[in-house]
Amino acid sequence: YTNLSPVAGYFSTEKARSGNSFNNYSFSAFAGWTAADLLNPAKADGSCGGSAPIDCEYQNVKPAVAIILIGSNDATGHTPLDAYQASLNRIVEVFIEKGVIPVLNTIPWNSYNDSGPYNAIIVATARTYDIPLIDLYSAMEQAQNHGVAGDGVHPTIPPDGNTANFSSENLQYGATIRNLVTLQMLDALWRQVLSY
Repeated sequence: YTNLSPVAGYFSTEKARSGNSFNNYSFSAFAGWTAADLLNPAKADGSCGGSAPIDCEYQNVKPAVAIILIGSNDATGHTPLDAYQASLNRIVEVFIEKGVIPVLNTIPWNSYNDSGPYNAIIVATARTYDIPLIDLYSAMEQAQNHGVAGDGVHPTIPPDGNTANFSSENLQYGATIRNLVTLQMLDALWRQVLSY
């Protein structure tokens, strides 16, 4: 995957508030959050001044692309599908309104609830808004236990902890697979959209 070195370098160069695009501390990515939480000002960091987490993220980082992987907690928590759909639509609309390319991800398999109905919403939303989609569910399916750890939800991590090492050994783990397909999407967007 040496062909991905240029895009990795590109997204590593610019400062994204607390780091670069790959290691920035995010205002809108926290364990246990549902899609509705991204839109809820009460969930935002205290420094966000009353803005919703995704608005705060935009104000502080000014991203060109937003990688959106949300729904696992909605699935395991049985969020009603219409509520999940409404939140996902609004998340996508917020980024489009700000001129950011939203990239949706299907959610991986989990042992607590069928992710299929939520993934159907994600795919339909990507089609409706004509935005990029990463089929993370399918990418992780080939890994042992669907690339999901013993807790039934979180992606597995290789023994060496290096989820950016795309060796055949490390690509047996969910977090490494997720990072590879995300970098491949960023490469496609960088070459075909952002470079114009």
